Amino acid sequence: MRRHITRALLAAAAAGGAALIIIGTAGAGAASPTTARPAAGASAIATTSQAGYVAVGQNFRFVTTTVVVPPKASYGYAEVVLGGHGVIPATLGVAAGGGAASVRWNVVGPLTDNMAGGTMKLAPKVGDWLTLSIYFNQQGSDYFTVSDLTQKVSQTLNLPAPAHVVYTAAEVACLLPGNVTAPKASIRLWEFGKSAVTTYSGVRGSMLGPWTTRQIIDVATNGHVVMSPWFLWNNGNNFGAWLHPAS
Repeated sequence: MRRHITRALLAAAAAGGAALIIIGTAGAGAASPTTARPAAGASAIATTSQAGYVAVGQNFRFVTTTVVVPPKASYGYAEVVLGGHGVIPATLGVAAGGGAASVRWNVVGPLTDNMAGGTMKLAPKVGDWLTLSIYFNQQGSDYFTVSDLTQKVSQTLNLPAPAHVVYTAAEVACLLPGNVTAPKASIRLWEFGKSAVTTYSGVRGSMLGPWTTRQIIDVATNGHVVMSPWFLWNNGNNFGAWLHPAS
């Protein structure tokens, strides 16, 4: 079974990571990409469960994204993460299909399904617009905020951050914590919009910077790209995560 590896992923990203050579690209207008198209100058990090983008090269205090909750058949979570080398990551995610206990957070280890910390009270429905945000106040607290823009409700949790933590990576991604059935053709699982990060010093930007951007790709042991993000657009704020066929 494929396991979630956010801690290892963010450590690799913060340390520079190993670049993955992407074989082939699809045109910007393609409806069903077969591989990801990276951001300009971005190298990719191979994982066994995630697809998205991570900002590195700065200290980050805030990360956010907005998603539309897809049907449960779309698989997995949409998540935002603050982490870094040797750091237990702060993670906030929502499961496809929505409903009670579908919004989960984590800031304590060991990690199992990535959201081991607990659940939020909100119960988004399929089709709801949801904003996920994590803010680190640099004084020892992480603020996890989920806003259901459709139902016009919001919840924020103020939780202790790991002692002496420094977040050097900010991630927006799709997470598939277990085995999934490969589709017959590439399908988009999640669409991310208004993705943004803020540094400790208050510099704001999209996933494109001003910082280093790394692409995250889910790769099987045989080298097959299981899931990947499509190219960043809208000035680096938007992208989609796609699940690919087995061959």
